Amino acid sequence: MKLVKFVLVLVAVYLGLGVLFEAAIGHFQPEGGNAATLRTFDPDGTAHDRVLLLHEDDGQLWVESGHWFRGWYNRLLENPQVELLRGDDVSPFIAVPVDDARVVAMLTRKMGKGRDFRYWIARALSMFAPILPVRLDPPAGDSMDAAPDDAMSAADAAAVPEAAAAGTPNTAMDGAPDVAADGTPNAPTDGTPNVTTDGTPITPSDGVGG
Repeated sequence: MKLVKFVLVLVAVYLGLGVLFEAAIGHFQPEGGNAATLRTFDPDGTAHDRVLLLHEDDGQLWVESGHWFRGWYNRLLENPQVELLRGDDVSPFIAVPVDDARVVAMLTRKMGKGRDFRYWIARALSMFAPILPVRLDPPAGDSMDAAPDDAMSAADAAAVPEAAAAGTPNTAMDGAPDVAADGTPNAPTDGTPNVTTDGTPITPSDGVGG
């Protein structure tokens, strides 16, 4: 009976330390290292700032929820439009929760698993809350990947009327000579007389009936 009470006391102390640790993390929000401030929003637009560890993997930014108190995480589930504050820089992002074991493994390695005892201390004090990864994607409107192609297309389109204005003769799609409505071949713009297929120059009377 005493053993059961002792175990219960230990469990209560452990849970109490865990709650205090979670509350301290949420209140003091320690900064430094690769920490950054994530700003989430309520449905009515009220902003909430939370300092989190920012992880980068091959140019992709990640944050993770590794605590039981997940106010910021629950807010971004309802409104994925967030802001990341680093110094004086405020950048908009779209928060995308990711349920992938490979991503969790990547984040736990970056958090120090396998090479830092502090990882296990922090995990124990957070009562081994599951790690929930969140990918931070730039807004779609910020992507300018298609801009060069669009600019090139516009330049190509502008070149067509410019070429026509310069006097370049038009040709049919099937290679047929350009002729007037009465059947008389139009003279080239360079003044060279039109010729028949055998090389004989065409005079004004050639090709005109009567």
